[in-house]
Amino acid sequence: MKFKQYIIPVSLTLMVILSVVLSVVLWTNPTNYRSKQSNTTGTKDEIVGKSKRYIFTPVQALYMDDSGESNLLTNSSVNVVSEIKRSIRNYEGTDIKKVSENSASQYFKIAKMTNAYLLSYPDAVPVKFVTKLFKGDVANDENYQINRIVVPLNKEAKLYLLSDDKFQVYQVDLRKHSTNQLANILKTSLQKIPASLQQIGTRPEVFIDNDVQMQPYKYMLNTQSESFYVSRLLNDEDTQSITTKRRKDINVYSDSKNRQLLFNTKSKAVQYSNYQNNQSKDSLEGNLTESYNDLIRLGYPLENVRFFAYDEKTKTANFNTFVEGFPIFGSSSSVSIQIQSKTAKKYNFSLNNPQVPLPSNANPIVLPSTKKVLNNLENAGYRVNDINKISLGYTWKIDKDSKLVVNLTPDWYILYRGRWHSYSQLMDS
Repeated sequence: MKFKQYIIPVSLTLMVILSVVLSVVLWTNPTNYRSKQSNTTGTKDEIVGKSKRYIFTPVQALYMDDSGESNLLTNSSVNVVSEIKRSIRNYEGTDIKKVSENSASQYFKIAKMTNAYLLSYPDAVPVKFVTKLFKGDVANDENYQINRIVVPLNKEAKLYLLSDDKFQVYQVDLRKHSTNQLANILKTSLQKIPASLQQIGTRPEVFIDNDVQMQPYKYMLNTQSESFYVSRLLNDEDTQSITTKRRKDINVYSDSKNRQLLFNTKSKAVQYSNYQNNQSKDSLEGNLTESYNDLIRLGYPLENVRFFAYDEKTKTANFNTFVEGFPIFGSSSSVSIQIQSKTAKKYNFSLNNPQVPLPSNANPIVLPSTKKVLNNLENAGYRVNDINKISLGYTWKIDKDSKLVVNLTPDWYILYRGRWHSYSQLMDS
């Protein structure tokens, strides 16, 4: 027991020493660092980069058995969605066709198919991103959007792609394939949370059917240096053209190409602005592809980072860090990339990111079911019709005893009138 009490302090001390040493090296010779950086861009992108299939992925897996019982599947040691994706990687699509539209009953009939997995994306993605999960270019000329995938475990050689918009259902025909790997996933050590796909207003939403226990977490933070992003994002041809201004908690770097980096030294928030001639694409696929390329170019650590949402009005793609399939909420756990038509491109992110999970003695927190949350919000005066989305997630908060540790506390999150709020925050107000 005495040994355990020293684990966290010793780990923190070592991380602090390492951080200080690296910072000194980078700041004492930034030009040399820039030179090395520019010569190793490809290598660094390979280190920090993740494939498009990794970033734009479903994050939740439901399974409905033959009796009609449906559960959200999680596993603390294995990513269930990744295992399902791996199992269908060798599927070969031969054709894709629309089988239903504007029919909620047909949509839910397919979505609630027994002996099948239902994979859900956080937000709609282009169909071409989805069909890259298996072989066969069946969606080359298609440009519609998909929210969910139905993966049957029966002998039927088909997959189904669902779009929440107008309740569209698409059928993908497959060559003969085996479902043995998919079935074996159900034999692993899974946590099963009773859940079902239901309808709120005019859109489908995954409901947690009973009160649920969720475990709080602690993570050691990794804090990147300012010079790292200055080197990657500002003028790499002439280091003398970079100007620096410092005022209170703000450091501002600018170059001769109308690019600017603003660092908040207190909150660790960063904003990058590029005022060169930028122009948004004409399609969701084009804008998300460019946002993905920007994400790789940025060099932000992408472990457990997933596409979370896209705002068509502002042309902004948001990417969040996820824990066991649930998003972390807070500006320090997300990256937003905004491509403003013809005017500017902006990134918002943080120098901090969760890196190493730490031992925690915190007890699980019991959260109410989705139905209870909606009822409580309605009784408190909120309009259910103004709720755009609802999701289990984690609240990001720096530990009061150490700025190198972040506490992740489970809570419901509600997208209400276009803005995300925690359930606790809405009920307290």
